[in-house]
This record gives sequence, structure tokens and C-alpha cells, in this order.
Amino acid sequence: MKTRQEIKAAAREAMAAQRGTAILLTLVVIGLSFVLSIASTALDAVVLLTTGMGALYWTVYFVGLIIIMVVPMVATINMIGQYIKIYKNETASVGAVFSEMQTNFWRKLGGYLWMTLFLTLWAFLFGIPVGIILYFMGMGQMFASDALLHDPVAMAGQMAGFTFVLIIAIYVPLIIKALAYFFTANVLADCPNVKATDAIKISMKITKGHRWAIFVFVLSFLGWFLLPMVAVVAFALLEFVGVAILAMLALFVFLIVYVTPYFYTADAGLYLELKNKALEDGVITYEDLGEEPPAEENKTDFFAIDESNEN
Repeated sequence: MKTRQEIKAAAREAMAAQRGTAILLTLVVIGLSFVLSIASTALDAVVLLTTGMGALYWTVYFVGLIIIMVVPMVATINMIGQYIKIYKNETASVGAVFSEMQTNFWRKLGGYLWMTLFLTLWAFLFGIPVGIILYFMGMGQMFASDALLHDPVAMAGQMAGFTFVLIIAIYVPLIIKALAYFFTANVLADCPNVKATDAIKISMKITKGHRWAIFVFVLSFLGWFLLPMVAVVAFALLEFVGVAILAMLALFVFLIVYVTPYFYTADAGLYLELKNKALEDGVITYEDLGEEPPAEENKTDFFAIDESNEN
């Protein structure tokens, strides 16, 4: 199995061979989300002005909201499938983001929503009990201490501390589970015969024992995404507002043109490496992926040769 550095190097090389396609894939999905949002907002405004805030308005509003959420989900899965092709040095297609929309649409959407549901449930599972405990602890301390009730600063500090603990209680388990489900979209894109509910299970098997490596992999890209914010804040603090705006725009373009395609290509490489390792180790089988095992190399059948010679 390749190391993280080797995967990223292979991703850069593969992306360089289809750089235009890699960039357009990101732009198309971002543009699709933007266009759908603008169209939905405009339609809501028209309905509101013509019919008022009645049943029709709320119907159009919620239908538009669903479309804005659903279509980009499936488009993202199609995009990931094309980045997998790029990493494998196969010809990718920007049009596939749209042309493959109707192919297994409900399976892709179902798998994505299934993953989202589980992440939400994990967040509530840890967040609600901790939140209840912190609430009663805080209320108990407030009523037990008259000084705390009359000291807004101390009260605000205590609430900030409780809030921090609550955030940790929610996000730490959420990050752990997100790492387990990290390749759900990749499986949905790469394995068309895998059921929606099985994609998350396969992702859990593929990532088992490698979740820290995946976490480090994601962190290795964090600097690229934080760079625009750091640059903008630095220029703003220096009171170079115009330069800060230009820097923000330039770095935003850099994120779209280079960093995001690079991340998705490397992500595809990491997925393929871990999937192949899982197959080699017997963690998953080709049957799990809905695929036929690769044909073994042709072996010479000496008995058949002897029989043919005798005939």
C-alpha cells in the first residue's frame, strides 16, 4: 500500500494529466448549487408577490429547499466517481455529473441520507445526555450561589465552559464516526451494485484500523483551506482593506482551481488504496462490492495439451 505522500504525489501527477477536467468538475458542482439556490429564491419571491404567504408559497419553498439539498448530494457523488477515474488515469467527463444523475439516483441519495442520519443520531446520542447533565449542574450552582447570580462575568464564564464541554461531547464522537463513514460516497460512486444501506457498512470495514491515518490525511490539507482566512485577517489587521479583498478573491480562486481538485483526487487515491488492501486482507470481498473477482492469469493446462497432441 502506498504511503500518504506517495498517494498525494500520484494524485498531483494524475490531476496534471486532466487538469481542465479536474477543475471543471469542482466548478460545475459549486455552480449547480449556486444556480439552484438563486432559482429557488427567485421563484419564492415571485410566488410571494403574486399569491402571498399562503399554502402555495410554502409548498414551493419546501420543494425548492429539498431540491437544493438533494441534487447537489447526488451531483457530488457523481463528481467523486470522476475523480476516482482521474486517479486511475482513466478519462473523466464533466458531463457525467449530469448524465449519471438519473443512474441509481435514489440509491445514491439514499446512501448519502443514510450516512447523514447516522451522523445526526450519534451527535444527539452524546450531545443530549451531556447537555442535560450540564444544564442541571449549571442551574444547581447558580441557585446554590447568590454571588454567582449577581456576577454576570462569572456566570458568563461558567456558561462558556459548559458550552465548550458540550461542543466537545458532540463533535469528538461525531468526528470519530465521520472517519468511519468517510468513504461512503466513494463506495456509492465506485460500486453501482452496492445497496444504499450497505455502502456505509463497507466504508466502516475499509476504514477500520486506518482512521487515524485518514484523520492525518485530512489535516494535511487543512493548511491550504486556512490560508485564505489567515491572509485576509493579516491584511485586514494591517488596514489594507483593498489588498485583503483582492487576496481573498485570489485565494478563493486558488482553492477552487487547485486545492479542491487536488483534495478530491488524493481522496480517491486513498480510497482505492484502502479498498484494495481490504480486499487483499479479506476484510471485504468482491461479492460485497457487487463485483466479479478478477480473472486469474491464464495457466497452462499440460494435461489438455497432451490430450490434444494425442488426438
